[in-house]
Amino acid sequence: MTYEQMEAKTNEALETAQETVKLFNSTKNKKVKDNLRDNLKHDLNKLYMKYDKDNDRFIINDILPKLELYNHKINLKIYKSGLNMAKGYEDNGIKTVRVDYIKVDDSISTKKQSFREAFLQYAELIKENQFAPRLLELENEQPLIRSAYYKLGVDKVKSMRYVKKSVENALTSLENDKTTEQKLAKMITNSIETPTSITVAKANSIIDEAYQQLEIKHKAKAKELHKWFECSDPLSKRIDGKVTKVVEIFRAKFIFN
Repeated sequence: MTYEQMEAKTNEALETAQETVKLFNSTKNKKVKDNLRDNLKHDLNKLYMKYDKDNDRFIINDILPKLELYNHKINLKIYKSGLNMAKGYEDNGIKTVRVDYIKVDDSISTKKQSFREAFLQYAELIKENQFAPRLLELENEQPLIRSAYYKLGVDKVKSMRYVKKSVENALTSLENDKTTEQKLAKMITNSIETPTSITVAKANSIIDEAYQQLEIKHKAKAKELHKWFECSDPLSKRIDGKVTKVVEIFRAKFIFN
């Protein structure tokens, strides 16, 4: 998606959010307010407004949409070259300096352990000594591994092939303070980064996995992405010479408690 397209969609969504907040906050009719609040459950964009439960009103946040647009511009244009990146920072009042990196010692590596490596090491260390100092270091490096080990267990994590997002979703399914609907929304939005273009087949796979983890008996359909994202309907695109059904996803929606 071009920056111009993203800007148009963002401005349109922000304008709708502003009108919605104005309508909700100004009405005195309880039935209208209750109905509007209920209908908004799946339609609020988390970047634009939030619900103030104590005062039963919505608040606009017009700063984050601007940040989202700026990040989109960075990813689309500025990061394509170091010179453009430096210019982008300088245009926004940030001074840049040239930094040269050198390899000091072949024995020193700054590469972070993968989740799989950290989890396996964590599991092995616990067998030897539950109070090993390295355990705390691993928990700091990969905060997920402690919950994964104690709540899911080694066999369960192994069955998920140590895929971090799958582990996160499995842990979400165990959260007692959320409804099934909230868990489902969190799991699916966690599995799909935005903005993106995703094939219908991949979308179906992600939704189906979430359904299975939550024991929901329902056929996964990519068109359901509208529940959790601002996105297009499935459309045909030519990818690697083949016509493929894809969904253009712009941003996640807000699901409030």
